[in-house]
Amino acid sequence: MTEPKKDLFIGLDTVDPQEVDWLWEPFIPFSMITIMEGDPGVGKSFLAMQLAGLARKMWRAPTEEPGGVLWETGTDRRRSFGVKRCGSH
Repeated sequence: MTEPKKDLFIGLDTVDPQEVDWLWEPFIPFSMITIMEGDPGVGKSFLAMQLAGLARKMWRAPTEEPGGVLWETGTDRRRSFGVKRCGSH
């Protein structure tokens, strides 16, 4: 027996809106992907690191452990970014 085809697209009128928690409204939501782009040297990495630190502090109740931040970069190598920029070692 074949299953009925599912619609490839759905209308937004069929989607229930959801409340969004913001780190920086209306630019950076919690628990969602945020992409920062711009010319080299304008401070994207600096701003992103500052926001990551802020997210770790804010994304928890006082009794919980700090939240996590996933950092993905397409321009820096892991060694140079993690060690030199973040001071991980």
